Amino acid sequence: MNTYKPFLEACIEDIIAKHGSDFSQSICILPNKRPIIFIKKYIAERSPNACFLPKFYTIQDFFTSFSSRTIPHRLQLIHIVYILYCKHTGSTETFEEFYSWGDMLLNDFNEIDTYCIPYKDMFANLSAIKEFSNTFDYLNEDQIEIISRFWDTAGKNSNSTIQSKFISIWQTLEKIYTELNEILDKNQYAYEGKMHRDIVNNLSSLANFNDSTKLFFIGFNALNTCEIQLFNFFKTNKKGYFYWDYDTYYANQNHEAGYFITKNIDIFGNELPQDYFNSFSHKKQITIVEAPNPIAQVKQCKSFIDSNNSDTGAIILADEQLLIPLINSLPPSHPYNISLGFPIPQTQAWSTFETLLLLHKSSKNGSFNTKYLRSFFSQSTIQQCFETTSKACLERLYTYNFSYISLASLPLDDTFKQVFFEYTEQEYTKFLTSCISYITTHGKLHTIDLSIWYAIYSEIEVLQSILQKLALSQSSISFIHSILSQSIVSKSVPIAGEPLQGIQIMGILETRLLDFESLTIISLNENILPKKSPGSSFIPYSLRVAFGMPTIKEHNSIFAYYFYRIIQRAQTIRLVYSAQSDDQGAGEKSRYITQLLYQYPQHNPQATITTEHIAYPIAPHTNKELLCTKETKECKEFLERIQSGTQTISPTSFYTYIQCPLRFYFSDIIKIKKPEDIKELPDDRDYGNFFHNSMEALYTPYANTIITEKTIDTIASNANYIEQIVLNGIQKELEKQHIELDSSKIQMQKHVISKYITNMLEFDRTQTPYTITGLEERILYPFSFASKNITIKCIIDRIHTINNTIAIIDYKTGSNKLECKSIEELFDGTKENANSAVFQICVYAYIISLLHPHTSIVPQLFFIRDLHKTSNTHIYLKNTKQSIHSFDEIKDTFIPLFEQKIQDLLSPDIPFSQTHDEKHCEHCDYKVFCKK
Repeated sequence: MNTYKPFLEACIEDIIAKHGSDFSQSICILPNKRPIIFIKKYIAERSPNACFLPKFYTIQDFFTSFSSRTIPHRLQLIHIVYILYCKHTGSTETFEEFYSWGDMLLNDFNEIDTYCIPYKDMFANLSAIKEFSNTFDYLNEDQIEIISRFWDTAGKNSNSTIQSKFISIWQTLEKIYTELNEILDKNQYAYEGKMHRDIVNNLSSLANFNDSTKLFFIGFNALNTCEIQLFNFFKTNKKGYFYWDYDTYYANQNHEAGYFITKNIDIFGNELPQDYFNSFSHKKQITIVEAPNPIAQVKQCKSFIDSNNSDTGAIILADEQLLIPLINSLPPSHPYNISLGFPIPQTQAWSTFETLLLLHKSSKNGSFNTKYLRSFFSQSTIQQCFETTSKACLERLYTYNFSYISLASLPLDDTFKQVFFEYTEQEYTKFLTSCISYITTHGKLHTIDLSIWYAIYSEIEVLQSILQKLALSQSSISFIHSILSQSIVSKSVPIAGEPLQGIQIMGILETRLLDFESLTIISLNENILPKKSPGSSFIPYSLRVAFGMPTIKEHNSIFAYYFYRIIQRAQTIRLVYSAQSDDQGAGEKSRYITQLLYQYPQHNPQATITTEHIAYPIAPHTNKELLCTKETKECKEFLERIQSGTQTISPTSFYTYIQCPLRFYFSDIIKIKKPEDIKELPDDRDYGNFFHNSMEALYTPYANTIITEKTIDTIASNANYIEQIVLNGIQKELEKQHIELDSSKIQMQKHVISKYITNMLEFDRTQTPYTITGLEERILYPFSFASKNITIKCIIDRIHTINNTIAIIDYKTGSNKLECKSIEELFDGTKENANSAVFQICVYAYIISLLHPHTSIVPQLFFIRDLHKTSNTHIYLKNTKQSIHSFDEIKDTFIPLFEQKIQDLLSPDIPFSQTHDEKHCEHCDYKVFCKK
């Protein structure tokens, strides 16, 4: 027999040879529907005259054909479980809280039935489980030992809250399971596993098949107990014929890919001869390709298509999320067929719809999350329907960098508000269908877009009907989002194509029963193929093993079979994986690649395995230094404003100039607006402003008076007064920034700032007596150098006199950093870690020293978070290992350097140049302009 003949073709040849070409009394049962068109093709090619085709069933459809029961919507089934759960546990949790747990429990019930597990034994309580010899006589000694060990461990540790709760819930599961089945029986309902179990429990009722009926079971692998019993029934009645697809390479050794298939052949036999299944012993060309990232994987598929013009090639996506990038990379001149369908979760329609859901979920007191608003107004579909409104709102949103904004602050027209924002949770699903109707009516949508919107619309209508039926119409937006996401995740819109012509593009599951002479598998990474372990289960691993339920071992065996089966008859194979790593551990090639590299050559010396690395050459970056002379119009106008005093410079801006003159040019001269990140409120800067406002208000009544220990004690003892001062300080900043926050956040901020003030007062008590002479003191000081003028603008948090000295104090609510290497370092723009806070307080001290030339000036940094731990507030120079207690100690170094930098800024001959330390560029807002 021709080794490279496709499996389905070999099956049809064998069936015709043994049973003739009249299929009128034949039934083909398959794992999925895709092979049907290929079977029809092979029958037509081998039947000279018109003939009857067999009936075709998937295994699920075949079971369903024997049942009169209805499978309700999953939400309805979980709701029944929820009612029973509350009844037997006394739980008061809501359905929404229970839903995910109920979903898991229903999965477990389904598996219990598909594997025909004696549920009373599975859910046995601790007292009954001791009688193993009577209760579990069908289990072997190893299984009994596993169960005993589990319950013994659970019992010994029953004081554990989690384990105690587990055992208490476990003991109710038999009642929940039993009553669930009673309710379903009463209403002629079933879930899939129950339907299958009911059928195999009454197999005698299936004996009414015509004597001449033949059933061909083709291409199965992993069978559950219900399927095995059904197959056995037809085998025993001599109506069933079994065609298993495999290769002796993995079926005749201890290989995970052959775990199920060898058992199936032992039980049912195989109609095809064994010598057909040795394709792995023949010549193969296998190329293993390492791509730098996922997109690079699909880009290299063009060469595969160019070299495979036949109808026997396939591109297989282990990661189906790469379908759209792949479609965009395919050459239009070659025919190809996509069997996957257009995945709805990856479409623009779903992106728009989900953004709307997220937007509504984010609502707080009439305000909405700015990030979701930006995303929503940026959707092309929304811009088609409301072009002017979208643009105006985006302009407003990109000048507003806080996390929430009220609708009243946006330029929305009435129609837009009505369509997208006038909703109630009681009728939210109805509102969503109305939104979609408006979009599909007013948007300029292609046919496939309309199909996708219709599919989403249909899912919402189904959900709406079920929620009404279950009296759950007032479900939260979050719950509705969760349910819709679960239902949409596996949905796709069919793409027109010809499955018998051109390169076939499919997912792993679509490859079952099919063969290709040449193929490329994309995304052959660990955790993609094989996929990550299956979802959660309430049934512990040890009990799953003991009762013969599937575990991670069976899960991995299934995917191993998918992989080895699809490559077994291919002659030319490309296995592509991405080397790009991420937080989930991606970047590791699949274990199947490693197995082929190290195991397969020993089995088949004729096989050729080569490796490739896709690399995109990157030209060396030759960036010329970017300079901006002061001859430009903007620079001249800037210098004129500085000279006239109409523009001032703050120490912060001047420090920017020292670190990178070009950055100063972008920010302070041509004033390129920084891209504003949406910040979560409150951020560190807000906390600083809250504290500054509060301290100013707290000490203002005591300005120009002597502050003593008693003064501090009086202030500190009035907690209500401090809290009110803090609230006023917070509200002042919120009003300044046009921000509305809920009371819970304000209370949290009040607590934090009040704690800061307590730290401050405790420290100030140790500094008494002193006199406050300035709070948030605003000073404009003019300098003149060689007929060049400049005014430095300062806002000093606090100035007080103590022991004939003037203390210049700058509050810092961030992390403590009092030290710098040297004063010279502050003016060296190549030093990444130079301390800007030290520079700023030194500028303040210098200016105050000019105003009070005969007084000692003490620059101090108050790091509020740490004042309760340390009394040190003085600058520390690491090179001299000394703390600075007076500006006089550093003025001879600081002043010349400061004045020289001022002259550099004002000089028309010194351009604004780039920094020479590229570490400064890592977080620079303007690096896109200078290409550093």
